[in-house]
Amino acid sequence: ITLQGIRLQSPDGQRPAEGNYIPEIIMTEQTELVLTMNREAEIKMDKITIEKGSAAESMMLPLYARAFCDRYFPRTFPNPEAAELMGRLDYDFSAIENAYGPAQMSAFAVKVRILSELVRGYLRQHPGALLINLGCGADLTFGLVDNGSCRGLNIDLSQVIEARQRLIACRDREENLAFDMFDYGWMDRADAAEGICILCGSVLQFCPRDRVTELIAAMAERFPGGTLCFDYVTESAALQANHQLLQAAGDRPVPDGKLMDFALSSPVSELEAVCPNITGVTDIQKVPAYINKSKELPRSAKFIYTAAFRKGTLRFAEVRF
Repeated sequence: ITLQGIRLQSPDGQRPAEGNYIPEIIMTEQTELVLTMNREAEIKMDKITIEKGSAAESMMLPLYARAFCDRYFPRTFPNPEAAELMGRLDYDFSAIENAYGPAQMSAFAVKVRILSELVRGYLRQHPGALLINLGCGADLTFGLVDNGSCRGLNIDLSQVIEARQRLIACRDREENLAFDMFDYGWMDRADAAEGICILCGSVLQFCPRDRVTELIAAMAERFPGGTLCFDYVTESAALQANHQLLQAAGDRPVPDGKLMDFALSSPVSELEAVCPNITGVTDIQKVPAYINKSKELPRSAKFIYTAAFRKGTLRFAEVRF
């Protein structure tokens, strides 16, 4: 499948008249990813401009990947809200389309699915728990795992939260909070009386190692009975990725937040040593069966997932307090 571009069109192929429509993803004969306008529903579509280089731009790749995978692999990676959200953005997705193929795109959705399953496991034991999404971006995990009783608190930098609030309406029992994750003041807003599950996807590996370990220790001390779910890379994978970035940059400085600093080689022992309040660690080092046995995923996609796990660029951990 080659993605040629994204465009808006009405069902008759004409430029849509002024009105309110919900976008949905369909396939054209040219195998383009298209946002069409559904005239049967009416919601206000406020376009949000995402500037290049802004913090809000970090939302775009995960959002695009989720919309793509919901269209092509809906049973394995369901995320119906993503397509609707893309229709509200004024952003050029061509760089993403040109850089990633279908199998690579679905690799981003693997993170969402695995982290969502970890969260669901905690919610089965603590149905009224608070789900905190640190560095949330445009992540939609709360909607995927909402059991009707749990609560959600999405935390990110102020400019990201501002864009998120314009783009994504909070569900019942969900709210957004503008905070730096390393400013522990957000913990004062977390009601963990019925349990707490902290989710941190595609964030920690790009943060200074000492600050991450201090953050994990602070969470373990503050939230006994809670859990932290995140993805990580191995030290060898981080070294290789950083080497490639530095080589590509040449004499130019690598932008902040691009090099990986937090990496794990022996996750269980390393994480348990962070703080005595940590009671256990689960390390996921291979593709889960619910993904590997999916009949709708192509072999090439499963090969990429398996290779990423073996190489150490895709791993997951659950830390219990």
